[in-house]
Formats: sequence, structure tokens, C-alpha cells
Amino acid sequence: VVEDARRSGRPGVFGLRDRDFGPTNHARWSTMSECFFALETFEIECFLLDAKALAACAINTGGRQEEEIEASLAKQASELVWWMACRRVIAGLREARQQDFPAHPKRTSVPSREAARDVLLENDWVKRTAPGLAARVEARELLAALDAAHDDYAGHIASGTWKRVFSGKEIV
Repeated sequence: VVEDARRSGRPGVFGLRDRDFGPTNHARWSTMSECFFALETFEIECFLLDAKALAACAINTGGRQEEEIEASLAKQASELVWWMACRRVIAGLREARQQDFPAHPKRTSVPSREAARDVLLENDWVKRTAPGLAARVEARELLAALDAAHDDYAGHIASGTWKRVFSGKEIV
């Protein structure tokens, strides 16, 4: 939608997307060429993990204090460490599968069987990525990735930085 609007002469249209397991593009937000803004937090719901705001909110009918809400949010996040770690490994597998995936060639660039053969067999994905996928799904590799992701998320719980990297909607 954003790209279509820009092609139609509406340069003031922008998109905001969750970072999920990908990188943020915050460093480029001030450039005029950037039209999609990838959050620094995992997803937009992470902004709802504000204990002070929740305590002051009209729907806080239980009258919970900021400290109680903060403790409850942190407890819920700590119960999701393995789930988040598993999701990160799956996201990594998806990314690895897509890395260097060949684009469709222009119709004029494939006039013969030989040209089609080159597109299919001489691209980086077929040469490097596809053969490497088998090693990434070996049990030892998957479990090592899972343990590393778990340690990272557990570290975020311990340091109190979990609100930026956890899936906020499940906690809210």
C-alpha cells in the first residue's frame, strides 16, 4: 500500500511494522528515502507494557499499584523464555531458507534452455544456501541454537530489558 501510494505521487505515506525477529531500521528513520519504519521493540504491543500507565489507566479496576503490575508483567515474560527461544530458532530457519533466494528473471534474460539452466543452477542460493540448510536442521545445531536463544532471553529477564525483545501481545 505504501509503495503504491508513493508511486501515485503521495510521498507523505509511510508504513510502521513490527520488528519481530528482524532488525530495526531506526538509524535510517531520519532519511527522506525511508518509507517503512521497523520498530526498535519486538512489536508495537511492547509499548503497552508500561506499568505506570497501566496503574493510572481507568480500566485498572482492581486498583493494582505500579510495582504489582510490573512484577506481574515480568513474571509472565519469564514464563515465555523457552517459547520465545523456540520462535527465534524457527525464525532463523525461515531466514536461512530465504537468504539469497533467486528472484524471477526478466523474460528477456532467459531465451534458451542454457540461460534457464544458468538461472537455476548458477545462483548463490542453489550453490551455498540450499546445501547448508541440512546442517542447520540437525538436532545438535537446533538444540545449540535453542539454548543460545534461551540464554539470551533469560539475560534480558535478569537485566530488565525484556520489554524490548519479548512478544508484547501475549503478555498484555
